[in-house]
Amino acid sequence: MSRSAKQRERGSLSAVVAAPFVALSRASWQRRVVAVAVAVMALIAGSLALWAKVRPHVQSQPEYLARVSELEITAPPAWIHADIKTEVIRDTGLPSELSILDDRLSSRLSQAFSLHPWVSRVAAVRTAYPMHIAVDLVYRRPVAMVEVPGGLLPIDADGVLLPTEDFTPAQAREYPRAAGITSTPVGPIGTRWGDPKVEAAAKLAEFIAGDWKQLGLRRMLTREETTAEAGRRTVLDLITSGGAALVWGSPVGSEAANEIKPAEKLQRLRQLAAADGGLEAAAAHNCDLRR
Repeated sequence: MSRSAKQRERGSLSAVVAAPFVALSRASWQRRVVAVAVAVMALIAGSLALWAKVRPHVQSQPEYLARVSELEITAPPAWIHADIKTEVIRDTGLPSELSILDDRLSSRLSQAFSLHPWVSRVAAVRTAYPMHIAVDLVYRRPVAMVEVPGGLLPIDADGVLLPTEDFTPAQAREYPRAAGITSTPVGPIGTRWGDPKVEAAAKLAEFIAGDWKQLGLRRMLTREETTAEAGRRTVLDLITSGGAALVWGSPVGSEAANEIKPAEKLQRLRQLAAADGGLEAAAAHNCDLRR
């Protein structure tokens, strides 16, 4: 047998011998990986079981307990005079102490604070060691007062009814008024009024808020109008401090097909207010901002 043939024979023999060894090594490695994974899972399961047993004891330790009266909330804006934190603690029955290790802490505080009529939403609940809890709140902002028999009721931009006790009569007079509302709120304070006309007035008040006083406006009058082009629709008029009326048109964002956009209407209002005679003169000529 030639030398090259012998080398090929030895190579073939080596491959035959090595193949079972490689297969065996791979199987052994796989078994080790599985064994390690099982051990890790067992360790995690054991740790969780142990934590479940000791959690009540650990989370009740003084270094993890924060007095509910000392938790921090986002500072309320100037238009809110209520003591938000005190009222939430009083009305929702929160315990005197809260553990920062309680896995239900965030949901409990979010639910409690979201019930307050001035709170639009709870953005976050943050905890820190030792004994610190902070609740980030987004507050509602009043945009208008709805004229009702006997007084005024405040609403935000979504038509949510706000607490009246936070407004003095003088403060209430500073806001745009929504007139022509014949409905009453369908729910308690902190919920939507439940009338599309109220929501239409609220959105218009928010849209013109930056120009309202400068334009000399006082009221928004909501009414129904029927036309051949648009059928029956809610329409809003703007009433000046002198009692003159200008037709604004459809609620903001619900314009008819042949109606100009809100930004163009507002620009036209500014131009008319700056012209001779201002909005009073424009109203005398039956000003309709839709066209």
